[in-house]
Amino acid sequence: AYQFFDGAATRVVSRRPVRVPARATVYGRTVEMDVPVTLKVANFDQSLTATDLSIVVGIAAEATILSVSHAALCAPGAAGSACNITTIAFLPPAVDSAMDQQVRVSGNGALLAETVLTFFAVCDYEAFCGDSLLMADSKVMVDAPPSSSACEWQLGGKDVCVDPNALERPTALVVSPTEGPASGGTLVTVSYRNLPAFILQDVSVTAGTGGSMVFGIAESIDPTPSSSLVQNSGVVTFLTPKVPGGNLGAV
Repeated sequence: AYQFFDGAATRVVSRRPVRVPARATVYGRTVEMDVPVTLKVANFDQSLTATDLSIVVGIAAEATILSVSHAALCAPGAAGSACNITTIAFLPPAVDSAMDQQVRVSGNGALLAETVLTFFAVCDYEAFCGDSLLMADSKVMVDAPPSSSACEWQLGGKDVCVDPNALERPTALVVSPTEGPASGGTLVTVSYRNLPAFILQDVSVTAGTGGSMVFGIAESIDPTPSSSLVQNSGVVTFLTPKVPGGNLGAV
């Protein structure tokens, strides 16, 4: 049957990338790899800004809109199949497995454009690296997310699989303050090198050993952007624990 095409209708003309990674699990830890997606939409209402729009992925997960820019390609008053092109960049919400998800762009409560985004399953790097007696570096996966399900030795020019025997011993470069009351609660800032920790859940703070061990509270960690398992640095802060009896064990 013959179908009519409305060249003036609002529609998505391109989507980059067309596939983004789903969440991965590495050594029991969930790894989210944020990949911005760019939509080019023809004949979009160019009076709308980022604050006027919402993007829903799947049933109800809202994406984060990063930017909206408009370009007029036709002369004023002219008609065409794509006179106006709007570029919308957004960060899709993470999903747990491979799937296709509907993407709906709305403005001022009205649906304006739709497309489909594919989430793919990431290589099981824990098993892939383990087969060679190596360790997967999830920080590399986060910094340079894979573009397919294929297992690759490098992402973004860095090795994904590293030799655990090659990791250097962590070093505290600067500690401030260096002492505090045994009642605990002192906020301590440590500049470090080669600490294999990239999120707060990677950090534990203890004082003492055995049955006398007590736990502090990790407050923040800020690794340098270029950090990886092999070479890293940054700053971590924590609250000292209460030490019964005033014992000043190493933290």
